[in-house]
Amino acid sequence: MYIANLLIFCFLTRLTSAICPGANFGFFNLNYWADNNPHNAPEYQWRWAVADAGCNVKLLCTYDSPCHCDINSGYSIGCSPAPVHVDKVQVGGLWYNCRGGYSDAGNCSKLLGTGGHSTGGSSPADANYGNPGAPIESCCRNDGKRNLDLNLISEREYLEIEATNAMLDIHIRDYEEALASGKNVTALREVQRRELKEAGGRQLAARWLDISSE
Repeated sequence: MYIANLLIFCFLTRLTSAICPGANFGFFNLNYWADNNPHNAPEYQWRWAVADAGCNVKLLCTYDSPCHCDINSGYSIGCSPAPVHVDKVQVGGLWYNCRGGYSDAGNCSKLLGTGGHSTGGSSPADANYGNPGAPIESCCRNDGKRNLDLNLISEREYLEIEATNAMLDIHIRDYEEALASGKNVTALREVQRRELKEAGGRQLAARWLDISSE
């Protein structure tokens, strides 16, 4: 019984801590839960979501099409020309390129809604999606060049983003090698999440250096 419980715990830990290696955010298609919501609970009416590596929601949308999810204050979802698909998201005013094909992008058994920006105008409640969890449609990485061209960031911050993206390339490689060799990917992803958070701190420090020098 102990071993069985331990295996279940490890599996659920992986679901909630191992999404989108090599990227900043995951983009979720939640239509199944929106269409099969027996209690009409608000937290299960969301159709689209963007969350970070720790399943912390940044953006939630109830619209039928993700292409209409344009939330004020720099949070939105962008779509490509035909054949239409989500190819970018905007989080905190910056744009992130989204694509599928990531190795084992993972799932979130629980989306943590506190602090998320939504079409409803308020922070949503946490939502449990159980096993196998909320599916990730694509993973999204900071598009430093686009943000620089749009004058959303400085050259100094752009260089920090490029350094972060180079680190994320290494994260993908290490994660795929760990999967292939049967190593503990949960422990690896915790280290990678910490490294990504530290890189985000360096990016913010570069931004404040530019603000303070103005």
